[in-house]
Order: sequence, then structure tokens, then C-alpha cells
Amino acid sequence: GEYEALLARAGVTDEAALLAMSERTLLRAQLERSCADLDLRLARSLGEGEGRAAYESELLAARREALVSEQDTLAREISGLDQRRLAAVEQKGRREHEAQQLGGDRAARLGAELEVIKTELEEQIDRYVLVHLAERVLDRVTDRYARENQPALLQYTSELLARITGGRHLRVVVQPETRSLAVVDSNGQLRLPGDLSSGTREQLFLALRLAYILDYCDRSEPLPVILDDVLVNFDDARAAASLAALRDAARATQVILLTCHRRLPDLARTVAPEAHIIELQSEAHAPRLQRPADA
Repeated sequence: GEYEALLARAGVTDEAALLAMSERTLLRAQLERSCADLDLRLARSLGEGEGRAAYESELLAARREALVSEQDTLAREISGLDQRRLAAVEQKGRREHEAQQLGGDRAARLGAELEVIKTELEEQIDRYVLVHLAERVLDRVTDRYARENQPALLQYTSELLARITGGRHLRVVVQPETRSLAVVDSNGQLRLPGDLSSGTREQLFLALRLAYILDYCDRSEPLPVILDDVLVNFDDARAAASLAALRDAARATQVILLTCHRRLPDLARTVAPEAHIIELQSEAHAPRLQRPADA
């Protein structure tokens, strides 16, 4: 009776739905805590007013690929600035030591050189602080991108994996503690990739790649996808389900599947009769291929 009352209170009908709701609730609470912490740190760094408004406006228009590239560039700049700063500090120490031991014109000359080095060092320190702050901001931006885009990728991955495995594995979730993926099977059990068979792991990775491609097509222009014998370790049922998923993905972007296994073209003729299948012969016996006028 308590169990039924709990299901009714949660507004669900079975244990799998209750577990899914619990996982979503915990994940949401963790994300809300992370967001609150980041907002607090951001407020301390930028304060309120025009500076923060400009920062948030730039975040909304930023592209993840460009930010990651800029982050790598800034990291290299920071490393170079660190080396120059250390070299300047060492040179400053040597000059001060020499100045203490010498007098007269040479000491004055060394003093002037020391002032020049001090000025350059101060400029490099200012540059270092700015670059380091920019790197921290980019870290926050990339984390935010991952949080905002993760649900769509997980949804795509879960749907594709359930389809490829014939409903044996229903959902892909993130383990916040290890920042890794896990799979929920039809019995509601959570299984890590290391607990899966090699074939199921390959199916999980295929679903994840297809999910990323579909998500990219949703947000950007479609690009061709080329796959080389990715179904070779699948049995006929899962290979057919995977071909059906690729057939549907081909509605959003061009999909090219290469294989040297006869059973896959035969399956493709059944699953995707509209697919264009090209069989290549050995070089010695291959006819010259002419491109159709309407290709």
C-alpha cells in the first residue's frame, strides 16, 4: 500500500518511471547547485552592471568550437608568459646582485637596465592576469555549453540505443561523480560501459556518434557521414536495426557506409530499399564507372 501510494504521489505508474523521475530530480538539484555556485563566483569576478551584461551577451552568441580553440591559444600564451616572467625574475635577481657589488658608472648603468626590466616585468604581469582571467571565463563557457547541450545528446543517444538493441537498453544517463556515461537496461539496472559486452559497447558508441551528428545537423548545416564497417560485430537483428537508424539519419544528412561483408548489403536492401548500393569489383575486372547525368 505504501508503494502504491508513493507511485500515486509521484504521478507515475511503474518502478522504471519512478527511478527515471528520481534520477532527473537528483540531476536537476545538482545542476541548480552548480549554477548557483557559478553565478556567485561570476558576480564576485565581474560585479553587476554593464560589464556583466556585456559578458552574458557575448556568451549567448559564442560558438563552442571557437571558444575551445581560443582557450587552447590562451593556454599556450599563459605558458609562454610564465616562462618569460620566470626568466625576467631571474635576470632581475642577477642584476640586483651585480649592482650591490659594483659602484660608479657601471652600477648606474645596471640600475637603468634594472628599471627597464622592472617595467617590462610589470607589463607582462598585467598581460598574464588578463589572459588567465580570460581562460577562466572560457572554462565556464565550455562547462555551460556542455550543461545546455547534454540533454539533447542524451535523448538522441537513448533513443538510438533503445532502437539498435531492440529495447534491451532503454536509456543513457550521466554519472555526475565520475562524469561518465551509464546505461539503464529494460530491468531498470544501471550498467557501466565496462559491464557491457563488446558488441553492446560498440552499439553504445555508434548511438553516441549518431546522436552528436544529428544534434550538429539540428544546430548547423548537415555534413556527409562516412562509416567504415561499423556493423561488423553486430548480429543480424541489431545490424538491421542500426541500418534502419542510418536510413532515418540519411533524411537529415548524407550517409555513406563502406563494408566488405556480403550480408550487410543484403540486409540494407530489405531495411532500406531506397538506398543506393554500389558493389566494387577487383581492380583487374572492374568496369569503368560512368557518372549518370542526373547524379
